[in-house]
Amino acid sequence: MNGKLPVAIIWHMHQPYYRHPQTSEFVLPWVRLHASKDYLHMARLLQEFPGVKAHFTMVPSLRDQLEDYARGADDEDTRVTMRTVDGLLTPEEKEHMLRRFFSIHHGNVIHRHDEYRRLLQLGMATRDRPELLSDDYFVDLALWFNLAWIDPDDIESDGRLKELREKGQRYTREDVRYVIGRQRMMASGVPHLYHRLEHDGQVEILTTPYYHPILPLIIDSRSALRGDPKAILPDPPFAYPDDAAFQIEEAIASHERAFGQKPRGMWPSEGAISPEAASAIFKAGLDWFASDEGVLARSVGVEFKRDEIGGLLEPQLLYRPYRIPGGGTAIFRDREISDRIGFLYGDMSPHDAVGDMIWKLERARERLP
Repeated sequence: MNGKLPVAIIWHMHQPYYRHPQTSEFVLPWVRLHASKDYLHMARLLQEFPGVKAHFTMVPSLRDQLEDYARGADDEDTRVTMRTVDGLLTPEEKEHMLRRFFSIHHGNVIHRHDEYRRLLQLGMATRDRPELLSDDYFVDLALWFNLAWIDPDDIESDGRLKELREKGQRYTREDVRYVIGRQRMMASGVPHLYHRLEHDGQVEILTTPYYHPILPLIIDSRSALRGDPKAILPDPPFAYPDDAAFQIEEAIASHERAFGQKPRGMWPSEGAISPEAASAIFKAGLDWFASDEGVLARSVGVEFKRDEIGGLLEPQLLYRPYRIPGGGTAIFRDREISDRIGFLYGDMSPHDAVGDMIWKLERARERLP
């Protein structure tokens, strides 16, 4: 193939629905934390390169939780965080903090900050005896955990956050309240920034089934036998195609409320697709979906062979759209490159990671007719 190789980049932003069904409280903090570290950063980075276009899937349950945080919702960790400064922690809450509040990459984050590393060392030394740690220890731990989850660029651009990072210890209630407030503000800004990028034509926002279920299994659990004839299935079968249709329709309605227009594409949860699921997606009015190369290989009876660097020997089988009879279009990801982005490149230098990806894409371009 001569000339440029068009590359579709699809970033999947997914968090499960963390609201407790009985109490309506959020039980895990990951929506709030990832909003302050990853989601805004990716959009802002894309803004620096207006010639680059990309797709993002924003799972509806994630987007709705972002809006809940913007309206003042709490999760278990924000409540514990605010209780630290009043010295009201129970022994169970202290144990919870020692388990949860170091949940960030130790090498890339904790060990880069002397005070946070010191807190980790103290926590490890007294893990079975949290009563040996002072109230000030838990205040500092609460602030460092939440501060460390904020993108470094945002810390540098916010004078007070920068001061708190440099202060390192002996934090106050107002310090903690400020950090949590900044996280709420960041959460509220995520959907708006992506909406602006879509309006400017730089991104397309995809959707997924609302609560991120596996559509083929919702429609009929017996569809699992296509991939694994020996699969152990429920008896009687689980088959609720109307529920699957609702998941798609509710996702589309939620997307329209947030972004003012209907989505065109969908990433089915975990890339799981079946003829019935594809039909439901297109029946709802969507134009295309994306899935994994393994689904394509089984569907058309081919094997994707690769060379010594992981490049496809016959990329023309994968690097093309497929028209679904009676429906829309399907594309399938290169799993090798996708897995490297997700699991390997983060531990490589930027130069080596980019070089590896470009090398594989150039090899594919050379082999395309």
